[in-house]
Amino acid sequence: MRACTPARAGYFVAAPASTTEKPCSPGTFSGKSGSASCSSCPAGYMCPSSAMSNPQQCSPGRYSTGGVTECLRCPAGTFNSIHRATGCCECVAGWFNDQPGNTNCQR
Repeated sequence: MRACTPARAGYFVAAPASTTEKPCSPGTFSGKSGSASCSSCPAGYMCPSSAMSNPQQCSPGRYSTGGVTECLRCPAGTFNSIHRATGCCECVAGWFNDQPGNTNCQR
């Protein structure tokens, strides 16, 4: 008699007596084996493909609020200069930027 096999990281098995594992959908992930469900990709990260086990952090100039397949670029007039950002900051009076995805503002 064979033992049951846990679902791999990036996959899940939701029901008892399952015969196969299923991949986590884009926008979700499973960071450990033996998961019964997938978790929403956290804010500041993206999960661009199926079967993700490690969310990818947003790079400076981009952000996410969670559950996304792609980090969004900060709109023109805003910026962020950190990894894993969950939003963007507005350029203060006297400063600007005219392109999306900026990491700073200029005079």
